[in-house]
Amino acid sequence: MSAGVLAFKLCDRAFECERCPLDLALGAAHSEPARAPRGRLAFPDDRAYTAGHAWVLALDATRVRLGLDAFAARLVERVHALVLPAAGTRVRAGEPLGWLIDEREPIPLAAPVDGVVLAANPRVRAEPGLALAEPYGAGWLVELAREPGARDACYDARFARLAAARDLRALRRLASRRAHDARVGATACVGPTACDGGAPLADLRRVLGARRFQRVLRRLLG
Repeated sequence: MSAGVLAFKLCDRAFECERCPLDLALGAAHSEPARAPRGRLAFPDDRAYTAGHAWVLALDATRVRLGLDAFAARLVERVHALVLPAAGTRVRAGEPLGWLIDEREPIPLAAPVDGVVLAANPRVRAEPGLALAEPYGAGWLVELAREPGARDACYDARFARLAAARDLRALRRLASRRAHDARVGATACVGPTACDGGAPLADLRRVLGARRFQRVLRRLLG
């Protein structure tokens, strides 16, 4: 990253790109992306969720595990690489926890809580598609030690379902407007919804174009 700037954060590696995990992930992004499976979305009741479509599962009094919720996994649909923080990294709620690489474009993933990284999932680093295929299981992203009194903005599964429905409606409206502008039938382009077991706007990337689609990802996940 020769500019030294990413998501308004200066490079913390003295521009030594050859050892930067993000730069390496961007360089490898030409490979075939892993994709999310289709099926009905679920929001397990045993964990909390955020407006940024992440989940937080308490492992004990201080440790939590984090990942993408099913809506995020379906919306992203495919991923070339994931860049996750090293153990010992301090993260703040609302700031980038890591990056999802979509066609060489880094999409920041917002941290849902304050804490210190205990571990990143090595399987997801090697197989980024797990974060989409098994978002609540093998595809977890990181484990954190929460700081005493750590702030968060987490909600229950009912909120997650409502948030997914709200964002789905907004995305359907956006896709319909774009389809109308392109003189393409909105019904043919939008496809089935997340709530009825289909993909949430399976053709959204095609309707919006890659750059607009990536802006949507940044707004919803970052």
